[in-house]
Amino acid sequence: MADYINSQVTGERSSLEKRENVHSGGSKVYRVVGVSFGLLCIIQSALNISLRLQQSGFCNKSDQIRDNEMLKDQLRRQQDQITELQTERERMIMRLCKMAEKKKQGCPRGWQLYMSSCYYVSTVKETWENAQNDCVAKEAHLVILNDRREEDALRAFGSQDSWIGLSRQRNGRSYPLRWVDGSPLTNIDRIQQSVDRHVTCAYANAKKWVLSNCGEQRYWVCEKKRLC
Repeated sequence: MADYINSQVTGERSSLEKRENVHSGGSKVYRVVGVSFGLLCIIQSALNISLRLQQSGFCNKSDQIRDNEMLKDQLRRQQDQITELQTERERMIMRLCKMAEKKKQGCPRGWQLYMSSCYYVSTVKETWENAQNDCVAKEAHLVILNDRREEDALRAFGSQDSWIGLSRQRNGRSYPLRWVDGSPLTNIDRIQQSVDRHVTCAYANAKKWVLSNCGEQRYWVCEKKRLC
């Protein structure tokens, strides 16, 4: 009887231990599965973060590349515009020079060309001051004679006893002869001097430059640089 009871108790213990072992093994499996799932979640999160960081870096690089391309494109367009403006400027210069060639190589109509200057010979007479004012109105000045060949060219143009851009200008107590551009007269031998202080303006005749009263009426010659 006792043996039967003991064996029954022993069997129940064995059965209970087996059930406990089963429950214990199942819980371990659940824990492993839970830990594994947690690790998978962590790994997945890490992968997501890494992917986002890579995408962010790629987007930043893409933005930089796009911005650089836009700047290069803008610079290219500006360079093209500058080139077009330079080309148009050269075309305009060529057109002006062609027009100038039609107008006696850079001289306005009614003017004569000699070397790099244009000359206008008046057909009426005026005082020296009025003659100079007329030249200024034509964007010129009374002629400044630099050499004999220029004088010969003017005579060939038909000038005769014409006012030139030379006059006495007061400087303290002296009255030196100066050209209209302010430069002093260097070839003194070309001028016919006068002791009369009122004889202060010069004109050129067939032989010399002569000082005369500025209020006298004479022809005149204007001079200016040619256009091209």
